[in-house]
Amino acid sequence: ITFDPDGPANPDGSTEVTLSGGQTVDDLDFGYTAGTGSIGDNVWLDLDGDGIRDIGEPGIEGATVTLTYLGPDGVLGGGDDEVFVTTGDAGGHYLFTDLPAGNFVVTISNLPAGLTPTNDPDGGADRTSAVTLTPGERDLDQDFGFVGSAAVGDTIFIDTNGNGVQDGLEPGVAGVTVTVTSAGVDGVLGTADDIVVTAITNSLGKSSVVGLPPGATTVSYDPAGLPNGDLTFKPV
Repeated sequence: ITFDPDGPANPDGSTEVTLSGGQTVDDLDFGYTAGTGSIGDNVWLDLDGDGIRDIGEPGIEGATVTLTYLGPDGVLGGGDDEVFVTTGDAGGHYLFTDLPAGNFVVTISNLPAGLTPTNDPDGGADRTSAVTLTPGERDLDQDFGFVGSAAVGDTIFIDTNGNGVQDGLEPGVAGVTVTVTSAGVDGVLGTADDIVVTAITNSLGKSSVVGLPPGATTVSYDPAGLPNGDLTFKPV
């Protein structure tokens, strides 16, 4: 406790007041510090749908994360709930700080269309997770994965005859970085919340990215990885 009306220098959570007939006292305020607990951590595009954030799987920027504190009664909808809202950053990370001990529910919303949950910390893959904090606890394991149903693939090859078709013995180009960009939460390409995934062409010049959200998508490649010669890019 930080304040009570009759003891601001040494608040003890109680105050004494003398009322006269008909008097209303409406300034008996009590202040308390926030807790020291925390809840986080990330919302990501789980490209392989395995419920584990692997290297190269991007965060979902702009996803809405809602934290509901169930209040002193510990019951959702009990009348003393408190709701806090934040959004995932460029890496899909989120964090709520200065939390008291008690029961909470984390809920994820406002995602790119067409995504299906693959993981949440309390099981069920239902975009929500129940959390109980002890005093001062930092729970930074509240991770949520989502996978899409779309995929893109490509072949980069040396088109020796320049006809735009990979004929016969025309070889693929290995080791080229291919970048796939999908529209993020706002559904518009070229904005800050775009989802970017990279892949490397294999020995046949092929690469693919699965688990993408449906919608506007671009595929590009890094010319620095190409050998000299007449080359073309052929989406598969």
